[in-house]
Amino acid sequence: MDELERAKEKGRNGKDPPLAGKARCWALAPGPVAPDDGLEMANAHRWFRRLLSICPVLIAVFWVAGVGRFRGYTLTSYEWVVVLAAAFALHTLTTFAGRRRPLPPLPEGSNPVTLSLLAALILGVVAAIVATVFEAVVDEYQPSQVALPWRATWHAACAAGATYCGFLHRLVGGPRKPGPNGKPGAS
Repeated sequence: MDELERAKEKGRNGKDPPLAGKARCWALAPGPVAPDDGLEMANAHRWFRRLLSICPVLIAVFWVAGVGRFRGYTLTSYEWVVVLAAAFALHTLTTFAGRRRPLPPLPEGSNPVTLSLLAALILGVVAAIVATVFEAVVDEYQPSQVALPWRATWHAACAAGATYCGFLHRLVGGPRKPGPNGKPGAS
């Protein structure tokens, strides 16, 4: 008995009742095979990297909104446009002007997500400490209605989120163009 006959007797996955008629034909017919050239995965990876590169900018804009809210200042629509334009202009300038050295290869078995999370956690704790001190000093001159722990948590969360996305963007970099000496990413 060949594989097709066994599949007809067992059903779709061996647990279902056997299919009959057209349902059996459709379930057993091979689907169209798309050429696996990796193009879909490359496009998904490119969009993932683009999203990761923009996330720190968006987090910075949210941070500005939070700080404005702590201090009782609401931005007008024109001011929001200026903040967004400045954020994306800075992002564009740092992307094109910044010459990044290639990262050393990650140790065998290391996970870029875990490393990014560790870096974000460290920077988030440092940001929480610095923000607590800074907000306590500023609170003497311009009191806020939002409690100090909430403000420090906001600063820490924004710093951790931006750090996580930034580090992950750097660590998940795909294959780089070979440089003059043949090593990937070397310029």
